[in-house]
Amino acid sequence: MSATRELEAPEKPEPAEAAQAAEAAEPAETAQAPQPAESAEEEEELAPVTDEKRAAAMTRTVQLSIQQIMDRAIQEESEAEASAETAGEETDSEAAEEEEHLEEPERTVRFGGFVRWLILVVVLVAAIAIGGVAWLYQKATPDMIPKLTVSFDGQELEATSYKWNVPVVGNNITRTYSETISRKPFELEEAVEDSTPKITGSISSYDSSLTIENANGDEVFSGNLQQYSEFAFTDNGDYTAKLVLETPKTATGAVGKVTGKQTYRFAFTIAIRPTVRMNTSSIIQGSVVAIQISGLEEGVVPTIDTELTHVGFVPSSSGWVTYLPIGWNQTPGSYSIDVQMGEYEETLDLTVRSNSWNFTDVKRMSQLTKPYLAPEEVPQKVLDLLQNYDETIYWSESGFVQPFLSNFEILLRYGTTEYVGRTNAERNSGTGNGRTTINTIVTGKQGESLISPADGRILLAENLGGNAGNTVVVEHGAGVKSIFYNLKSLSVKAGQTVVQGQTLATTNENTIVEVRVGTVPVEPLSILRGQCDAMRCY
Repeated sequence: MSATRELEAPEKPEPAEAAQAAEAAEPAETAQAPQPAESAEEEEELAPVTDEKRAAAMTRTVQLSIQQIMDRAIQEESEAEASAETAGEETDSEAAEEEEHLEEPERTVRFGGFVRWLILVVVLVAAIAIGGVAWLYQKATPDMIPKLTVSFDGQELEATSYKWNVPVVGNNITRTYSETISRKPFELEEAVEDSTPKITGSISSYDSSLTIENANGDEVFSGNLQQYSEFAFTDNGDYTAKLVLETPKTATGAVGKVTGKQTYRFAFTIAIRPTVRMNTSSIIQGSVVAIQISGLEEGVVPTIDTELTHVGFVPSSSGWVTYLPIGWNQTPGSYSIDVQMGEYEETLDLTVRSNSWNFTDVKRMSQLTKPYLAPEEVPQKVLDLLQNYDETIYWSESGFVQPFLSNFEILLRYGTTEYVGRTNAERNSGTGNGRTTINTIVTGKQGESLISPADGRILLAENLGGNAGNTVVVEHGAGVKSIFYNLKSLSVKAGQTVVQGQTLATTNENTIVEVRVGTVPVEPLSILRGQCDAMRCY
């Protein structure tokens, strides 16, 4: 080639730069002539070659060769320095400089690798966590929601809305189930006849809130279920209520506990059916029966219909009460008592049993007990007072106590029959003519004080003559009257109010004691001693 020929020609002196490059470089065969030299030869073949062109071409060729040789030298020097560093041949300063250039990329590579590893770990952990949470989330199904049962007056309620939080991961992640089932209150099918309808069910472990409104929208109750247990409806009518059962606030800190609330809105009708109670369903002759009514709508006065003698209902602390006296001679058997209470009616059954009455036999009339007041001998003034009575139950606060302060003996007990001159056959058969006392005759020390057995009002205090003598009639209310005959002196006047224990009179040696309920005389001592069950009902 022309470039080679130009280098070998002896007549052309070599430049100094070319000589230096030839000494440092390896055999010339490794250096390739640059592409422009070939272009220059092609140009020489196409055009006449002049010295100037030939010098310029040679200069460009040399310059390109020198550039390639220098690039190669720099590359070999870098490789030599790297080898010397590995073998420990370079000086400390050169090694430090080289290390500074080499460690920086290594640190960058190591740090980058750690970051990539860390990111991979985080991604894997996140993927596992998300997968686990998703699995747990699917496991938090609606069957984990509490199944509450609530009844009002025995009628089961249906929830109108709820919102429950089912734990997925502790208390931090939950799955919420909520629904508004109905915007209208749940209608109870049956009217509520109890003034204190109960709310029952699986509600003991929940906080509660209850509000009740009447048809006018007036709030009649607001509070929790414990407070509601002391509430009673007083008026019939239509009502709406809202009951909220909620997990206690203390439960929100418990791990894995379902929290939330359930709401019941319901409508109902109060048609209060009065409660009727009779103190006993079986009674002996000479006793008293009490019938109480509670929960009756305001303004309604109950009535009673029975063949038994009775006084009407009077207002009491429990509602209404009436007392039925069963005389000593009431025919034993079963009796129906119909109680009418506005639109309600109830029938009670009462059994009257025979009493084991005492009897005595005397041979002569002079041996009969004195003083004695037979039924036909009761003064008309007293009988007239029996037709009326005060509705106030005066004994409701303190009851009854025995009216005699000192000891006394019973000469003739209520219901005792005295026979005169009966034959043996009459005694054996329990027949014969006799008189039966409707009161009790007691004997004691003359001049002793007679006190009022209970609070009341004096209806009569005067000497009626005959076997009655000085007589005191005390009205105790609801048809109950205490009557005392044959007294020595009187300490009160008609129209005066008295309290239990107040002195009414002083006694003779013998005193006739009588208690009437309405017009019927009953056994007096059980009442005056506070032993009559019926008198405890008011």
